[in-house]
Amino acid sequence: MLRIWFNHTYATNSHIVMMLRDNPDGRAVHIVGTHADPDSPVLAACDAAYPESDAAGSDYVDWALDFAREHAIDVFVPRLAMVELADARARFAAAGTTLLCPPGDTVRLFEDKSAAYAAARQVGVPVPPHRVVTDAATLRDAYKAMRDLADVVCLKPVHGAGGTGF
Repeated sequence: MLRIWFNHTYATNSHIVMMLRDNPDGRAVHIVGTHADPDSPVLAACDAAYPESDAAGSDYVDWALDFAREHAIDVFVPRLAMVELADARARFAAAGTTLLCPPGDTVRLFEDKSAAYAAARQVGVPVPPHRVVTDAATLRDAYKAMRDLADVVCLKPVHGAGGTGF
């Protein structure tokens, strides 16, 4: 049985858990979830649910390695602390756990929306209209430019995940 761990992932990933169970090969999976919110819908979809560690940085990596070993995790799909975990990929491999995320440098790039859009545009990938603002004046100018493109203009921080800061 393949043991897969999701850490502090988005609630909507409960659908991914269901798709993993209904995989076309009929492979048996055991899904483990950790989250700071004990009422997270993704935990309800998992076979086993545990509280997320409040450790950070290298302490979190050490905790995650111990958790993966203790629960015999085959595949770890991180969302929380992804950069630190990606940078420790070899340690997870040595423990028998495959880390399912991009390399740390790629994660760092995509954690900065402005840099990610610039990199995408540089290789010809279209990006949505956007402006980076740093003060009230550039915010007003950006709003004026964007309101001509859409009925609703949204604001998000350059760094942040999911709906944080929306």
